[in-house]
Amino acid sequence: ELTPTRSAVFIDSPSMQKVVQVQVLHPEHDGSRPSLYLLDGVGAGEESDYNESTWTLKTDIVEFFEGKNVNVVLPVGGTGSYYTNWERPDPVLGINQWETFLTRELPPIINSEFGGNGTNAVGGVSMGAMGAGNLITRHPEMYQGLAAFSGCLDNSSPSSQHSVSGTVAFKGGDVTNMWGP
Repeated sequence: ELTPTRSAVFIDSPSMQKVVQVQVLHPEHDGSRPSLYLLDGVGAGEESDYNESTWTLKTDIVEFFEGKNVNVVLPVGGTGSYYTNWERPDPVLGINQWETFLTRELPPIINSEFGGNGTNAVGGVSMGAMGAGNLITRHPEMYQGLAAFSGCLDNSSPSSQHSVSGTVAFKGGDVTNMWGP
């Protein structure tokens, strides 16, 4: 517990073969509540040396959600990953199996430890917005809403594909390790 309304949870992820930090903004009281999963942009917490999400570092999200009956779930890390399952490990960006982590490994923990009631929404900024859009498209039964800020949600056009390639390359990764050539 970082504060009475903010907790850091360190989850041993079998799919990513590492411990992933997730911070959760939550009410002080116990009870059942919906959960909003928010994904970072390309840095994914590197601005704080991966001590916290860019959402808490660079926005007023902590104050905005204070007193609201909702869990705000903030994964820390995922730089350049697009929060998707990569086909292959990347020599620089590592093993990225974010879709599995976010849809199978993390939700049961949020529901059991923070009173999540199974009503979920997903959102993101920039790279995280595309990741959130992909998650809700591939798992419509899991999320009831999407919030996308400054994100490109259509990755079928050549310009979008170049943007994705450039973003991954900017962080030293090889985009062909993500979804293939």
